[in-house]
Amino acid sequence: MLVDRDLMSHTCDFARFEAVIINIRTRYMAVLEDLYLRLGEEMLGVDGA
Repeated sequence: MLVDRDLMSHTCDFARFEAVIINIRTRYMAVLEDLYLRLGEEMLGVDGA
């Protein structure tokens, strides 16, 4: 993820910037969404059983 962040902050090439966005979306969003849902359940006291 650090490489993606570095590419985003140091590029003026829109195609490379867009490729980084797509890469982040495919590699990290599912994991972040799962984490978000689990933490939300934990805060609300929802039991998974």
